[in-house]
Order: sequence, then C-alpha cells, then structure tokens
Amino acid sequence: VKGLRARGGVELDLAWKDGHAVSAILEPSVNGLFRLRAPSGQKILRVGSDQGAIPGKMQDGGMADFRLAKGVKYRVSFA
Repeated sequence: VKGLRARGGVELDLAWKDGHAVSAILEPSVNGLFRLRAPSGQKILRVGSDQGAIPGKMQDGGMADFRLAKGVKYRVSFA
C-alpha cells in the first residue's frame, strides 16, 4: 500500500507479508509528536531514519510516541 494519509499530517507506505505488516515508511508534513499503533497482534520493533534509530516512548496496546520531523522519511519495523 502506498501514499496513505494518516491523522496528524503523515503519509505512509505499508509492506505486508502473509497477512502481517512487515514495515512502514512514514513522511510527516509537519514537525511534532506522533502516536504510532502497530497492527493488531503485532508490536513496533524500531523506528529510524537515515541518521539512525529514533527514541520513542512505548505505551500500552502496541502504541508508541515518537517525535518526528517534517519531510524526513522514517522506517518502522514490526514484529
């Protein structure tokens, strides 16, 4: 799936395999704090950009908060 627009001003591309999300590419259109939610039954393993891993605060229910910058592409990995 490519070019989805998500709440808060972010575009995302999703890669799936065998019915599970494998990875996502996020590109925010604004700077800010974003809450990411893993698909049901999965969890977020890592969020990173070309500069390396981005620290986040894990929440209950497979969610995590990350501070992302406008125009930077971030790769999210799921388990």
